[in-house]
Amino acid sequence: MKSAAFRIILASIVISVLILAFSLFAMRMFSTWTSLSTSKKQPSQNSQISGKSGNALQLAPVQPDENPAPGEATFTLKAQAGFTQFWPDQATATLGYNGSYLGPILRFRQGEKVQIQVLNELGEPTTVHWHGLAVPGDQDGGPHQIIQPGTSWAPEFTVSQAAATLWYHPHAISTTATQVYAGLAGLIYIDDPVAHSRGLPQDHGINDFPLIVQDRNFDSNKQFAYQATMMGLVPGETILVNGTLDPYLNVPKDKVRFRILNASNPRTLNSSSAMAAI
Repeated sequence: MKSAAFRIILASIVISVLILAFSLFAMRMFSTWTSLSTSKKQPSQNSQISGKSGNALQLAPVQPDENPAPGEATFTLKAQAGFTQFWPDQATATLGYNGSYLGPILRFRQGEKVQIQVLNELGEPTTVHWHGLAVPGDQDGGPHQIIQPGTSWAPEFTVSQAAATLWYHPHAISTTATQVYAGLAGLIYIDDPVAHSRGLPQDHGINDFPLIVQDRNFDSNKQFAYQATMMGLVPGETILVNGTLDPYLNVPKDKVRFRILNASNPRTLNSSSAMAAI
């Protein structure tokens, strides 16, 4: 009798364990099926993250050399007024060189003799200063070399320094800050044999990218709001990179080069804050 009762109890235990195991298996299968069904109906989190938002980063063109002679280069810059579409619903009044905002890249070679024809198509005086370029004082484009509206200036110099990334901008008395704020700025590249021998990326727009970072304020009509106080210029609440609002940039899976210029009027930026803008 005891043996028969023990066998019955043991069988009951085995059946209970089997029922529990089957229940757990069924619950797991149902959970997996539910998860698969939901994933078919809704986009995955990864697919949402991978989608780009914002605007493709604009890249300034390299200004073509108009002089075919070896060892010489000639460029034309026109300071002009225009309108730029930073925002989708409103154009902003701006200034630029050879365009409505910012300017083209001027690319020089070490030892090259350069001439630049600068035309002032603005309604006010301006100059063009070659910031960081080693040139004679009378070719520097400082406040003493005013270009009146409708006139031109043709500086000439020989590039004597090593490879560098520099920039150009107006430097007229009392209008430098406002003209830079409105968009008058551009980059200068100097190439030399040493830079080439180091294998630095130099294919513009492929693996060599300019990043001109600026802080700007806009009013309710999406126009620049240049605001100066006794403490200086009011820092901008909006960051532009190459004149692009909320930019993104696709880069190759290889070595890339960023030439970063802080063209903000008063604000100091570091490289991390500049890169955070794109």
